[in-house]
Amino acid sequence: MLQFQAEREVESLLPGLNPRVFHKKKLTFYKKCNILHIYMQITNEQILKMMPPQFGLFGLLFAFMNRLQAAGDAFYDEITCKQFFLLASMNLYPDLPPTANELAETMGCSRQNVKEILNSLQKKGMIVLNQDEHDKRKQRICVTEKMKKLAAKYTQKEVEFMKLLYDGISDDEIRGVYKIISRMEKNLIKTETIGEAVK
Repeated sequence: MLQFQAEREVESLLPGLNPRVFHKKKLTFYKKCNILHIYMQITNEQILKMMPPQFGLFGLLFAFMNRLQAAGDAFYDEITCKQFFLLASMNLYPDLPPTANELAETMGCSRQNVKEILNSLQKKGMIVLNQDEHDKRKQRICVTEKMKKLAAKYTQKEVEFMKLLYDGISDDEIRGVYKIISRMEKNLIKTETIGEAVK
């Protein structure tokens, strides 16, 4: 029933394009939806005219993160985008290797999610967990030589990717966006605090 309704919508939106023709060619309904999507692509500029900018930006952030994660997963052969982000976050602790709790705070995710990523990286031989010298309850995360070699392998490629990602965007514009996202993050943390207090 839902498929039939969707097909009717396709017919009404795309005059002359009969979805049943695709059945004869043994194309799946999923492929037809992709074709519909190609015809109905909406630009970010059009979205801003369709709704308040707050909602447009909210949706854009989700779409951007999905695209970024997909690009990151395709970028590295050995690790995922989330695993790379964790390893990159470790660079913020040059003096003392971080704990899982510290990384969770830096990455903005739960300790459980960090533990899952750490377990995967540990199995791949990218990190090791060492007991803290002063507090045996803590385990500090250290990168291995294997990870250092991997970082060296992708250094130039990462530079090229960043250059492409920020093409046409000035340093001042980047700083401006950084400040705005930082303020949004602070507001988001406030909502989390309020939510916990209500519980």
